[in-house]
Amino acid sequence: MLTQAKHSPCGWRSVPWRGWACGAALLAAPWPLLAADVTSGLVLGYGFERLDGGLVTDSSPSGLHGVPVGNPVPPLQAPSLHAHGQAFAFDSAQQQYVRVPDAAPLDVNRYTLAAWVRYLPKVHDERWEVLEKAGAYWMNIRTDTRRLRAGAFFGACMGQPGAQWRYADSKKALVERQWTHVASTYDGTALRIYVNGVLDQTLPVSGTTCANAEALIIGAKVKPGAGISEAYFDGRIDDLRVYRRALSAGEILRIKASALY
Repeated sequence: MLTQAKHSPCGWRSVPWRGWACGAALLAAPWPLLAADVTSGLVLGYGFERLDGGLVTDSSPSGLHGVPVGNPVPPLQAPSLHAHGQAFAFDSAQQQYVRVPDAAPLDVNRYTLAAWVRYLPKVHDERWEVLEKAGAYWMNIRTDTRRLRAGAFFGACMGQPGAQWRYADSKKALVERQWTHVASTYDGTALRIYVNGVLDQTLPVSGTTCANAEALIIGAKVKPGAGISEAYFDGRIDDLRVYRRALSAGEILRIKASALY
């Protein structure tokens, strides 16, 4: 079913396309319709609209709620792009990120990673991490080229025989202070990068994606076993998703045109 933006006179929600229903009122929405969302295979979905007991609420069936972390202040909600309600704003000076404790649904073999990002050009590392399950899969923005890098360990986990550390960089650079939709998919034969819904890069690769016991981190890299965090993201992230399958090009366009609640 087509849905409109997440903000209504009754609060933040997705509602049928004909308008906002609040009691007996029916009000026309002032912005374009959003596309029907893609829910099949979704194992993590953060729209950053709801905080339940201080936790970031997961929209997927997995129920993997995230823990905001910061020193001294954790990341906070801030306005997102048009018709997307709220995002999370990250500040490297506050060492901010969101930690999603390890759980079986995050051990994806074929997968899709996706998010809306708006980075600020504060260079303090070689990358701004969008998300990473350390030693398994990741997406980040390179601070030197401003290109999206996506990769994973295929065939085995880091340090094990047969492990392949493979990654690709987008051809297109991401513009600072501008919302960009980024996605990476792996279908068992190739790693693909999409920028604003358009296929940008393809890297032939095969093998099983590493499954490990590391947490998934949004907005930073946390080194396994060391408790050291780095590569903090500066800017805003919204509509972050992990799927246990590779979405098609058409589905990437659909999630770009939809919004999580």
